[in-house]
Amino acid sequence: MKKILIISSLIFLLLPFSSAKAETITQRLKGYILLQVESKGEAWYVNPTDGKRYYLKDGDDAYQLLKKLGLGAKDRDLNKIPVGLEERFKDVDSDADGLPDKLEEAIGTDAKRADTDGDGYSDIAEVKAGYDPLSRLKLQFDQKLANQLKGKILLQVETRGQAWYINPKDGKRYYLKDGEAAYQIMRYLSLGITDKDLAQIPANIVTDSGLEAVKLSFDKIKEATLAGNKDLLLDYVTQKSREFLADWTVSKKIANLEFIKAVFENGNYVVNSKTTFTNGRTEEYDTLFIRENNIWKEGTMESLERSANLYEKEKQAAEASQPAEGKVDFIITDIKVYPQPPKVNSEDTEAEIYVKNIGTKTAVEGVSLQLQLSDSSEMPKDLTLIDLIRPGETVVASVDLYNISAQELFQRKDQPGIKNISVKIDDLNTPMDDVTTNNTLTKSFTFIE
Repeated sequence: MKKILIISSLIFLLLPFSSAKAETITQRLKGYILLQVESKGEAWYVNPTDGKRYYLKDGDDAYQLLKKLGLGAKDRDLNKIPVGLEERFKDVDSDADGLPDKLEEAIGTDAKRADTDGDGYSDIAEVKAGYDPLSRLKLQFDQKLANQLKGKILLQVETRGQAWYINPKDGKRYYLKDGEAAYQIMRYLSLGITDKDLAQIPANIVTDSGLEAVKLSFDKIKEATLAGNKDLLLDYVTQKSREFLADWTVSKKIANLEFIKAVFENGNYVVNSKTTFTNGRTEEYDTLFIRENNIWKEGTMESLERSANLYEKEKQAAEASQPAEGKVDFIITDIKVYPQPPKVNSEDTEAEIYVKNIGTKTAVEGVSLQLQLSDSSEMPKDLTLIDLIRPGETVVASVDLYNISAQELFQRKDQPGIKNISVKIDDLNTPMDDVTTNNTLTKSFTFIE
């Protein structure tokens, strides 16, 4: 079941990516560090354990996160994996032997002697040749083990918990001494990736540093909305949305906004949230959060555009896959009112209408309804629900039972008591409905002052 908006508003839908394609990309890139080449070079680590990507805000953030995701390893197993060297890494090298001091500390060589074991071969020459720079022995590497551990972070549990990144490109281990080392690994051992391909890999939003900034902006928007603070709200919406919200007023009394989850999509976040109104009714919807002037801001207009694009794509797909035989058939399954019990002459009083497609074809143009309050002298309210309604799917629409306009409100005074709410399919504007015998539902409610 899903809730849909009325008339000009479109529901925010997420089109699922092809699962086969997503699995292929995820499997191929497990363990890699990825850089978004179409954005601002944001870095991500694809964790081989869960197949999710983790945001690496900077070197220090990457160092902390990668250590957190590390696996414990004994020295004897770690020594079976060759040490990786990258000439582009920049660090202090006191003995000028080509091995940075930090790496020498990790492997136990003397940072002030170019040939620690005094065998006539420099430490770096022995590391490159696969020999032990602390003895005259050749190291015995296990390529099978290295392949099994590609892309993982290993922590030396028998010593000081030093962290090593097993580069999936060459199967060698690179030392993660600190944030600077993590930054250089991010810079030189990463793969470039397009936003489209990155979106195929699920994001782990719990540890995503960018998500925390989004949540902070969401909290500011919540504060502004609950307080009716227009100036604060406009500080946390995109420039495009500021123009749209220039005449913003609170048309519904909102009791709470709840952040549910977020998904990273094409450089932005799609935030799913729930609004609870003072009358008890709730709505869930998706909104884009876009980074603008180094702040994550809500893109109201961008969200509507995204919704329209998704709707058109889904509509085309539904039309192309329609069965040759079959029909669309709507039935109104339920009517609910808020608050409970509902109040007469109150702008908080709303009705939710539940409509189900019990046919065998998708309603690609949505459905139109007419609603009538029993003792109202007004014409029936027309509701146009623009959404795809698939076979077996129930959609929910909400509508005000009383005009919000004060002028209209004071012109008519309903009396408390039992009232009927009747809803029927508008046959004229819903020609795709093939069956018209089950298109009306009437329910009685006791209204109070």
